[in-house]
Amino acid sequence: MFAPAPALPPVSLEAAYVSARAATQAAEDPISILNRAAPPAEKLAALERLHASLPSAPQARRALGLEAMRATAVSSREAPSVRAKALLYLGYSVPVVGDEKARAAAIAALLDAARAPAYRVFALRGLAPATHDLPPASEAPVQETLLDLLASTLTAEERITALVALDAFVRSREDLPRRRPDLAAALDAGLVAPLAADPAAFAAGGPPAVRALTIAVVWHAARARAATGEPEALARVGALLTTLMALETDPSVKAQISAFLAAPPPELV
Repeated sequence: MFAPAPALPPVSLEAAYVSARAATQAAEDPISILNRAAPPAEKLAALERLHASLPSAPQARRALGLEAMRATAVSSREAPSVRAKALLYLGYSVPVVGDEKARAAAIAALLDAARAPAYRVFALRGLAPATHDLPPASEAPVQETLLDLLASTLTAEERITALVALDAFVRSREDLPRRRPDLAAALDAGLVAPLAADPAAFAAGGPPAVRALTIAVVWHAARARAATGEPEALARVGALLTTLMALETDPSVKAQISAFLAAPPPELV
């Protein structure tokens, strides 16, 4: 025989109302959570919610959200995991925010963090999507920071991530050689000239992924210059890639070089 279930206490109408109200009450604004003291798990969840909600939010709300992420990313009071996630989402959120001041501050925070080894990879991961819609005043600092990093001693992961960000920067602004010929020249001096000076050393050193990404940046930058009226830039890089083709030993990198050399010239823009 089963014992009868214990009787539940009667539920009053007032208690039911309070329970229903608590169940339907909106969760706390993630910006408020980021702006106050809270456990790391709560901050991480707030970052997730805020990042997911920004694309459909009003522009004023987007600017506030971006600033909350920036403040979280740069705060020494936050846990490292929270700062790392904030840097990543900060970069992904830049293109959806129309406030130039907020976007410039976010980019500056990413560039500062990219110079610090502890958060470099996370900042660079955020910087890559951010490059797709930069304020014009941020273009020079972004390229300069990335070229400076690539000229320094980096881990393989840091170098690959920096090259991904630089490739995104180059490919998302095909008109840059016309608007900022100084930046096109700086990229040539910082990346193409060292490669052309010793192609054998380049082909023999570093992981294949680093070589592939470096070649991609150089190729896309040269095509952008050719598309804006400098075909000689693409011819120089084409000759360099022909030299590298004979030196390269990795099959995937050789295939990439072959595909680039076989590509039709770009249309003028």
